[in-house]
Amino acid sequence: MLEQLIYGPEPILFAADFTGNNQRGFIVSTQQAAKLPFTIQRVFWSFGVPDNLLKGNHAHRLDRKILIAVQGSITIETETNQIKNYILDSPFQALYVPALCWIKLQYTAGSILLALSSTDYAEQDYIYNYFEFKQLRQLANS
Repeated sequence: MLEQLIYGPEPILFAADFTGNNQRGFIVSTQQAAKLPFTIQRVFWSFGVPDNLLKGNHAHRLDRKILIAVQGSITIETETNQIKNYILDSPFQALYVPALCWIKLQYTAGSILLALSSTDYAEQDYIYNYFEFKQLRQLANS
């Protein structure tokens, strides 16, 4: 079951809410969405990413995300005040990514990433300049 978590300025890996069993299969649902740290505004998925391609390499000013590997394995490096690595390799787990968190994603062949986002797409929300990201993190910490 989806626990009531306290979401803050750091990424959090948590168990997804699901029902089912090995004999009949499983359903993972946003039915318990009230326990998520934001109202889901946008849902998207990415797939067909080559093994050697590094995705992400950016942060967001406002957008927060819940990331789920619905298939395969995706290694995610996050950086807020420290660098942490997560491996999403099960649809039973999810990663909360706060705003002002630099992320890099590395997919294995055949992986599919599902993203639940707190905002609609807005190009101006993206931070692609690492130096700018570090400055904004410094301001956020002061």
